[in-house]
Amino acid sequence: PKIGFNAMDNGFCRFSKVLVPRKNMAERFSKVEKGGLYRKINNIDERVAYITMMQVRAYIVQNSGQCLAKAATIVTRYSIVRKQGYPSSLMPAATDKKRSDGGKKPPKSEENMILDYVLQRYRIFPMIASAYAFHFAGRVLSERLADLEKMIESEDNKFAVDEALAAFHSSTSGLKSLCSSIAAEGIEDLRKACGGHGYLASSGLPELLTNYLQNCTVEGENHMLTQQAVRFLLKTVNSSSESFPEEVIYLKNFDKCRRCSAVKKSDVKSWNFLAEAYQHRAAKLVHNLRERIAYYLESKEASEASNSASIEAFRASRGHSLLLVLRMFKFELDKAREILPFNSVQAIENLLLLFGLYFIERDMGDFTEDGYLSENQAEWVRKAVVETMEDIRKDCLALVDAWDFSDRFLGSVLGRKDGNVYKALMEMGSKSSLNEEEFVRGLGPLIQPSSKL
Repeated sequence: PKIGFNAMDNGFCRFSKVLVPRKNMAERFSKVEKGGLYRKINNIDERVAYITMMQVRAYIVQNSGQCLAKAATIVTRYSIVRKQGYPSSLMPAATDKKRSDGGKKPPKSEENMILDYVLQRYRIFPMIASAYAFHFAGRVLSERLADLEKMIESEDNKFAVDEALAAFHSSTSGLKSLCSSIAAEGIEDLRKACGGHGYLASSGLPELLTNYLQNCTVEGENHMLTQQAVRFLLKTVNSSSESFPEEVIYLKNFDKCRRCSAVKKSDVKSWNFLAEAYQHRAAKLVHNLRERIAYYLESKEASEASNSASIEAFRASRGHSLLLVLRMFKFELDKAREILPFNSVQAIENLLLLFGLYFIERDMGDFTEDGYLSENQAEWVRKAVVETMEDIRKDCLALVDAWDFSDRFLGSVLGRKDGNVYKALMEMGSKSSLNEEEFVRGLGPLIQPSSKL
């Protein structure tokens, strides 16, 4: 038994003395001769084998956006319906013993939506932004993969194809690890953001989480997969070539003494600020990794040196992958400007800004330890996160509704589109076998006499 994803059976078959006719074998890329000799088909490009693997990883990236969006949709809708607490101005002060109203209850007022608490927004809105970011990143990867397949088929420039294949393999390795990890962590925290109701099976969130968790292991365990991502980065930064692939050109222009150019708070709410900050962080981590490996090589074998530097490799992969997601988000947003109305573009721009600012704040040490961000600039980032969430508040419901998830697809009583959460909770509770009888079986005789009093 598994913790989830039970629609997929995992097991094995063992055959003893079973002959499979050769005509029934799948022999597109290899075959078995009559004498039992296995051989590859000569005219098949071995690089084709990489395509399927990278195709699955690109799918996982895009699917991480959809699954995270499902959780964010449920929690956003629930956070609008769920009310708790009153505006502080209407609450009686605990120490006010001589109130003018004689200590009466405060005037009636609508309770606060829990979505209006900033801390609740801080748990939800960055995940809405991440869902969009991963969805767009998956789309870009799929388009680039299609271009790569055409390059392999054309056979025009084998060296260029090999370089493009290595870069794409690195990107899909890092992005699969990053996106599925953030999605898994995000779904779980969103479940917690629903309080006790998030623990109910009928919320849809426990099943969504346990079914999703397999993505952190399938097609490469996430922590180990980052080692594949950084090999290409190290090869590039160690290269004597003057031409770097476009997506890693930032490695060539790295200046460890560079400082952030923001001079006022509004500067941090710009694309240029985000792009420069993420490029600097990613380049710094890759160069730090190279220096750390060189340090270990003074006393260890190459394999031991790589193992000792594996934590730095994980950080470098994460930094590079977040930069890629940020760029892909911006790339897709720029394309959307041509087809979406201004208000929709502005709402998605706020998500892009929040995504960038949120992960700077979350990884603040990466941006401040070398002095790239000053103390004041770091504080501007934190304030900008709160301000951007305020800008998103008016559009948050539309942003999750835009995914067009049906109630059936969400499978959640908390995320119902009509907002009828509590009625749905009661209906689900009434279906429990424990509620088929008035009293729990066996306790009726003990309870009934007192209940008639």
